Amino acid sequence: MNLSRLSYFIVFVIAFLGIAGQWLGGELSSTWRYFTATFIFFLTIERILVFRNPNPILRILPKYATLGKRTKGEYCVTNKLATKLSFDSRELLPQTLSGKIHQFKWRIKPGQSKTFEFYFTPTVLGTYEWRHIYVRKLGSFGLSWWDTQLEQIDTTEITPEKFLAAEFNLGLKNRGNSQFNTVGSGRELVSLRDYQSGDPLRSIDWKATARRQKKVVRIYQEEQHIEIIIALDCGRTSNVQAGSLNNLGHNINIAARLAEKAILNDDHVAFISFADQVKQVVPLVKGHRGLRQIRQSLQKVSPSHQESNLLATLFQIRRLVKHRCLVVILTDIAAYEIGGPLAKTISLLTPKHLPIIASIMDEQLIDLSTSHAENWLDPYRIDAARESIKQIDRSLLNLRKLGAAVVVTSPDQIDSAVLNYYDRLRNRHQI
Repeated sequence: MNLSRLSYFIVFVIAFLGIAGQWLGGELSSTWRYFTATFIFFLTIERILVFRNPNPILRILPKYATLGKRTKGEYCVTNKLATKLSFDSRELLPQTLSGKIHQFKWRIKPGQSKTFEFYFTPTVLGTYEWRHIYVRKLGSFGLSWWDTQLEQIDTTEITPEKFLAAEFNLGLKNRGNSQFNTVGSGRELVSLRDYQSGDPLRSIDWKATARRQKKVVRIYQEEQHIEIIIALDCGRTSNVQAGSLNNLGHNINIAARLAEKAILNDDHVAFISFADQVKQVVPLVKGHRGLRQIRQSLQKVSPSHQESNLLATLFQIRRLVKHRCLVVILTDIAAYEIGGPLAKTISLLTPKHLPIIASIMDEQLIDLSTSHAENWLDPYRIDAARESIKQIDRSLLNLRKLGAAVVVTSPDQIDSAVLNYYDRLRNRHQI
């Protein structure tokens, strides 16, 4: 409870009357007691009215929110009383949501409504329960501000990122790209053409060759179904902050969108999450049911404090597929030394599979390496940042020599960079 200005004025008047009564005496000496009793009475009535009729604040929230995406909510209040409504509201955000404290001043005339917008960014997957709204309300007589707590339960489910409607429709439109023409045996005969140097002999149509008196080959149309394994690193470095999310949060969004895009293309997708050991395994799936299964597995992913064991993941990959596929490893290459476990894993994968390593570049590290020294410690920090970037560049060069494709960029660009690389490989039929 905090007294209002009106109450301070009343207290000042009561104090003045009390002092004047002590000096002047007579009936005036007890007047201040009546004023005090009246003030306390109205203050008590005001308290009863405040807690009996709490202000209903309507919290409007989306049922689902996307990890790492700024999300809008609203508070709405309608004044159904005959007097002006004056109160302040405040709601604190937990660590799983980032954003400013939602603090608003409500001054609403009778019969009117007012709405305030607020924004928050989810940083952890799962279901968040909104509960308490703290209210500081001016009493009916304007004597005091009363602190109350409104119990209003709402839930928001935080999910990995999805394709937008326009992107989804584009994916459906391009599903025919999974079919391509090839020389030789296939599903459906498309056409015939003249033999060219390098065409396999088994592709020659000998009947057409006899009729035309020159070699003719068959052109068939067959569907291309790629098998993709997404390996998500949940080890110690996955908890490193990179912008509004940690590395794991960004990689979850990449895995979700890549799986969705691949399934739109009729490809088969498997998912592995790992830290010091393999945590989850989703075997090769396809269709909407398979996508739902992968997204449910992503919902259960959490960072670990243990170092990642890539070799255990390699054995799991070999058990999942027996022939060539695309392996997308979402990890932090800065955590591995040149020639360490990551390089050994790639060297064992490349003879048979095509690996892609996606890693987030720390923007603060780049900014520090190009900054100017302002105090005596800055030169050491700048040199350390430059050496770290050089080590990452050497790791990139070494991994590419081993046959891996490496995508390293900022948190804002890593998602589109991985998806674009997948599109290029698929369109060129390099998998």
